[in-house]
Amino acid sequence: ISKSSKKRKTSAQKEAHTLDFKLEVIKWHKDNKSTQLKTAQKFGINQTSLSRWLKDKAMMQNRVTYNGGTLEAMHLARADWQSVTQSTIANCWRHIVILQSPNNMVINNIQLAT
Repeated sequence: ISKSSKKRKTSAQKEAHTLDFKLEVIKWHKDNKSTQLKTAQKFGINQTSLSRWLKDKAMMQNRVTYNGGTLEAMHLARADWQSVTQSTIANCWRHIVILQSPNNMVINNIQLAT
């Protein structure tokens, strides 16, 4: 993970870490049975922050469960989009009266990217 992908700037220009990054750090910390100091040094974070993240782990996991993971949502959207057929799109366009006829040449010539 690049540093730019794990941090964002808040309005006070204080660096804040993403929820995904925090959970990744916690997972690494537990998996490697590391000390808080070593984990903080490895990820370039403050030990106090790590301590707070460990305390708030359950709340953070609930947020991911409630909101769904960003990456998971992207994969679901991609899978849904790939299942849309040319005829489904044409039927939707006809339903909202963009197309007047099922034989419209524009729709009949659409080639969907795969």
